[in-house]
Amino acid sequence: MSYNTHSTRDWVSYLQTEAANVLSMIDAVNATLKNALRWLYFLILFQSGKFDFGVINISTILHNE
Repeated sequence: MSYNTHSTRDWVSYLQTEAANVLSMIDAVNATLKNALRWLYFLILFQSGKFDFGVINISTILHNE
């Protein structure tokens, strides 16, 4: 009985570790996809001419208080 309980605890620990690894991978994939979508959105706006660098004055934004 003792061996069986120990084995079950090891199995549960293993499953918890694997679940944490899977969730970590899902988070990484999610972050990568979000980043890719941001770049794609930027490129679409840039190609369509709706993103104009001339309108934005970087120094005004940085020194605006």
